[in-house]
Amino acid sequence: MLKLLPALALAAFAHNASDEPVAFESAMKLTSLKFAKDKDGDFKTEIAWKDEKRSQLVYVRGKTIELMPGSGKMRGVWSQCWRGRTADPAVMKKLLLARPKIGAFQLESDPRGGFVAYLRIDLPEEIRPSTLDNAIEIVATFADNIEKDLMAGKDDF
Repeated sequence: MLKLLPALALAAFAHNASDEPVAFESAMKLTSLKFAKDKDGDFKTEIAWKDEKRSQLVYVRGKTIELMPGSGKMRGVWSQCWRGRTADPAVMKKLLLARPKIGAFQLESDPRGGFVAYLRIDLPEEIRPSTLDNAIEIVATFADNIEKDLMAGKDDF
């Protein structure tokens, strides 16, 4: 699956004249993905790989953020790839060395105790549906690859 990442990364930025940028929620409706909205207003979708009998949940922030004044509105897209009781140095090293082509890993305290790691990217509020579709596939693929490595092959996320 790792061999697919460069091709997916290139496809994420391909332009199709009939695929013009639209508001994020409109773009979500125009993708091939099905989204569910949670009580916090965030969205989630599941990417499944039937041949590997694996899947990965990807979330889209319901609210926009502005990284810097005047920089434009953005939305976070993330997928969890690890959960542990402690911030294990070996896990942290693997996350730092993984170096995704887009986005970055985020480590946060888990409200249930311990820590969780996510692969997160920020995308513009105005986006092409095909770019959103491909970006979500990239996040899911990379997060699932890291999950397999860090969670001894488990498929928890």
